Amino acid sequence: MKQRAIIIGGGFAGLAAAKRLKRELGKIEVLLIDKRTHHNFLPLLPDLVGRDFKEENLLYPLEHASQRFGFEFLNSRVKSIDLEEQKLTTVLDEIPFDFLVIATGSETDFYASVDIHKHAYTLESVDDAIKLRRALFEARGKNIVICGGGYTGVELASAVAMACRRHFLNNTITLVNIGQSLCTSLPWQFQKYISENLENLAINVKLGTTVSRAEKDVVQLENGEIIRNSLLIWVAGKTTSGIIQGLQVDKNRRGRLLVDPYLRIGKFIFAAGDVASFVHGAENLRMSVQFSLSQGHCAADNIARYLNGRPLVPFKAHDPGYVVPMANGLSCGKVMNRDLFGRLPTWLHYSMSAFRSYSPKNSYNVLRDWLSSSFHNPDKKFQINNLANKY
Repeated sequence: MKQRAIIIGGGFAGLAAAKRLKRELGKIEVLLIDKRTHHNFLPLLPDLVGRDFKEENLLYPLEHASQRFGFEFLNSRVKSIDLEEQKLTTVLDEIPFDFLVIATGSETDFYASVDIHKHAYTLESVDDAIKLRRALFEARGKNIVICGGGYTGVELASAVAMACRRHFLNNTITLVNIGQSLCTSLPWQFQKYISENLENLAINVKLGTTVSRAEKDVVQLENGEIIRNSLLIWVAGKTTSGIIQGLQVDKNRRGRLLVDPYLRIGKFIFAAGDVASFVHGAENLRMSVQFSLSQGHCAADNIARYLNGRPLVPFKAHDPGYVVPMANGLSCGKVMNRDLFGRLPTWLHYSMSAFRSYSPKNSYNVLRDWLSSSFHNPDKKFQINNLANKY
């Protein structure tokens, strides 16, 4: 009888692992479980909000992926995982496994604030992006408050600003961050560039505070300021899902699973992608598509090594760099150890997004939609300023 590997999560890490195990299908059954029917291309969600991107170009059917790569797909929600008995329970059934890859990603952390959870928009999926885009058009003239000054908050703020200009929505946009700078993990030159670019886009930035309370159309900040006639978007933190929080294994303070050099939390249990906390140097490896893909591959390779009686290989974190894309085309990042500013990192971001799309049709349409929205932007002065020339 074939052994069974179960992969929980159809994001970048889970799909990469399932695809990689295709060559071992003669020895093992591979089952991927996800509560969604489609893989969501998360890096382009801000573009779905702020540009004229089509949502179908950010979706890839997991049923189609299962046929293409030879694994089974179960569209269901996992309720619990029993690591000792090596079985999991979905809303449909109880399923045993020989190997497990946990690739459940991350979700929005509301820090136990019920009112913020109730009244804030989030950006976790294509559905979230569509809801937010619709809400923006219905919120003409409102104060748009974005809480969270990390990569996602910066990118989303720029996308919302450009959407408001493109469609003459006349909204005031405020980006709130509890830290004393934006994207605090980045070098100072990137932080400065990002701040100046957001200023060019007329985005109000409030540092050293956060949203403490939310009601319908009212946001209160920790410093006591009240913003009325508002729409709140919350991208201020990430945590792991309830089933991960319930596992009796070591985790970091964000609830991510602490893995060994081979990405294991148990002998036959692997974690990959955003749910995994892999220590690289003195710090946890950052959440990124690149690391999700490479960890998915490593977990699958080590399952194959178990099957073939070969020693496991440790995960090696090759970091080609990162880009903080901003919707007016003036982005920044470090690629192949070089600091980049302006249009080149923007081009790299969309090129890599097209390259990493699972469907050739989606890849083509992503580039087409980006080029179309860039060349047909009515507010040219925000596309042709000299910010990039200062760096």
